[in-house]
Amino acid sequence: MAHLNPAVALTLWLALALSAAAAPRATRAAADLATTGEYRLLGQAPIAAAHQIQLPCGSNQFLMMEFGPTGVEGQLMLPHPASNPDGTKVLWLWNRDTNEWTHIPTGINSICGGWAKLANGNIGMFAGHYQTLGYKQTFGMNRIMQYDATARQAQIKANLTAQRWYPTALMMPSGHVWVPGGTWAQKPNGTWPKAAGADMYAPYADTVRQVPLNRRLWDASIGNWYMGSLVLPNGKVAAMNMNMMQVIDPWSGEALAEAPALAGPVKDVVWEFPRMGPQVMLRADAVKPGAPMRYEFSAFGGSFMDAALRADIGKCGPVTCDREAGEQRVCSHYALRIGLTVHPDGRHEFDPSWEVEEMPGPRCIFDGVLLPNGHVVLLGGQKRGIGDLTNATHYNGGNEPWAQPWIYNPYAPAGRRFSVPGAATKIARLYHAVAQLTSRGDILATGTSNAAFWETPESASFEKTPLGVNEYRQEAYSPPYLFRPNRPRAAAPAPPAWVPYGGSFKIGYSFPDAPGNITGVVWSDPGGTTHNSAIGHRSQLLPFSLDSTAADGKAGVLTVSAPAEPNHAPPGFYLVFLLSGDLYSEGTWVQIREAAPKPLAGVIAPGAQFVAGLSSGFEAGGGAAGGAAFRVLEGAGVAANASAEAAGAGATGLRISLAAPGKDPVLARVASGAAKLEGGKWCTLMLWARASAAGQKFDVSVAREGGGETPLPPSTVRPQPGAHCLYTLPAFKPAGAGSYQIIISADLSRAAPILDIDDVEVYCA
Repeated sequence: MAHLNPAVALTLWLALALSAAAAPRATRAAADLATTGEYRLLGQAPIAAAHQIQLPCGSNQFLMMEFGPTGVEGQLMLPHPASNPDGTKVLWLWNRDTNEWTHIPTGINSICGGWAKLANGNIGMFAGHYQTLGYKQTFGMNRIMQYDATARQAQIKANLTAQRWYPTALMMPSGHVWVPGGTWAQKPNGTWPKAAGADMYAPYADTVRQVPLNRRLWDASIGNWYMGSLVLPNGKVAAMNMNMMQVIDPWSGEALAEAPALAGPVKDVVWEFPRMGPQVMLRADAVKPGAPMRYEFSAFGGSFMDAALRADIGKCGPVTCDREAGEQRVCSHYALRIGLTVHPDGRHEFDPSWEVEEMPGPRCIFDGVLLPNGHVVLLGGQKRGIGDLTNATHYNGGNEPWAQPWIYNPYAPAGRRFSVPGAATKIARLYHAVAQLTSRGDILATGTSNAAFWETPESASFEKTPLGVNEYRQEAYSPPYLFRPNRPRAAAPAPPAWVPYGGSFKIGYSFPDAPGNITGVVWSDPGGTTHNSAIGHRSQLLPFSLDSTAADGKAGVLTVSAPAEPNHAPPGFYLVFLLSGDLYSEGTWVQIREAAPKPLAGVIAPGAQFVAGLSSGFEAGGGAAGGAAFRVLEGAGVAANASAEAAGAGATGLRISLAAPGKDPVLARVASGAAKLEGGKWCTLMLWARASAAGQKFDVSVAREGGGETPLPPSTVRPQPGAHCLYTLPAFKPAGAGSYQIIISADLSRAAPILDIDDVEVYCA
């Protein structure tokens, strides 16, 4: 019998599986899907992702990273798909709309680190793994790397004050990133020494300072790994660690409140590696100034660690001591929940005890995904074992995988909050699998390391990975709400690209089938997902009012109030979802920030000067006597106009267009109005842009008026079609004082005849 190349075999298998997956959808009644939801196979990835985050704005793009070949464990990572045959390309950008994969070269493997979206949409990647991939990557456990969404590059930026394997990374109201916890490299005896304190990273300066972490919070855990954390409306942080919880001041480490200890049958339940259970900060109500605010937190599943096991693990490490016994240990079947009231006078008050509920079964090493309607989808995971990698082919740490998701409704009475909708996957999602809410409202599930080694008496319900030992197949789970009739849709007017704190915005809505009512507007950050932790996730309702309703009751316009201050929502990008009961729309990305002339928190130095003249150089009325300052430098048939249709936020934007496109592209060069810049200062330029077709790009430069010095050489921007996105250009330094202008250079064509530019900002410090 002839043997197929593994990559070819996988391609054939996927083709058959995708066609088989598509067939039931056509025959199954919509009523069935409205009850069960649906898993859909999305195809093959070049990596078995263990980190995943959706980039804000534009098309559905996701940044993903694999554990990667490292040491003996790395030998288990081969073979890989044909697009990444030796597995050394670990960081990729995936465009879900086009199914295009782009490799992002990286100097380190920041797997097992913490990721956070910065205020400008770049991704901060904190700490990581050992030296990996031989000479191709360097030690990463103390490194800070940043993915630049404009340049599509990953660069090492700074070092943490300590090695931090499995740290949290939480965006703060100031724009800093708080990086607590984690451990130093593993010692020969298997132990993992805990890193001291926490680090505060200032992205604008690439500087790091260590800050204290409360000692009781630090002592509670084996490794302080991936603490569930949420910024409260007073800037303090609620942190869950192993099986305890505190409110702390992230700058001083002071404990301001502590939740009661677990008791009774759950006193030994833990949620930390390698016995993970997701810690979910439930959707919050809208903040009401001057009123107490209640937040609720849930921890699902996990496992058990009594005093004897903890003492044993303390001597030789949480995995090495417990491998064989841990493989047999049944996971926790408990869900725990507690409320926290934040009082206007600064007091923090936990409920007197944790609420304990039984889940439909034991579950650990799984993800908890918070939906816009406040429900939590629990998917992936196993019934027994721990999360672990090994070079033993008989062992993966986890066994008896779960095929069906559960849905937790926090608004139902106790004892009736869990449901099993009925959809099932054939792909086991165990250690290093990730799942995340997307802007479409479904859940992207991918990855699993050592996916070939688990065991279950229900093996007929699953199909093990068809290539090597990792899981490269991706799938999406659509919850039942996405199939129910009269799901709301966002409509014109679309929300602005960004909104200032304390501002408001309008958004249209429609219902496809019958008159309907919008019952809520949700402000959601799905966070960055790894190791069963959605780091930085948050969801809250926003106040809104109804402006107008169509005569048939099927459409209307809302005015929505944005969060009032950075403590209520740290600066950055959030998805706006519309609710009608349990049904929710697709999400729209909106950035929140302080309006210019205040610098973008964390990205621009706090004392930077706003260069008003250059920032308004592409705006209507930005020139002398209120006229337009911009002008076309080059391009037959090219026009540049202030247009309401080009606006991302505000009344107008700059539309560069080609009146009569021919078969050949036309180079359009448009200059802004000029403004004076001082010499010797570093300047940063940001702008919003929208393409008229996929693949469009343009160059941005800053040059002295009349020729001469070009402190910012041409930098390429690849805008997304359909939405304004924020692009941050490299910092530049004029050598001398003078009058400078921004120059946009773009190829316009029949396929892409229009380019929209809006909200240019220049800061110098």
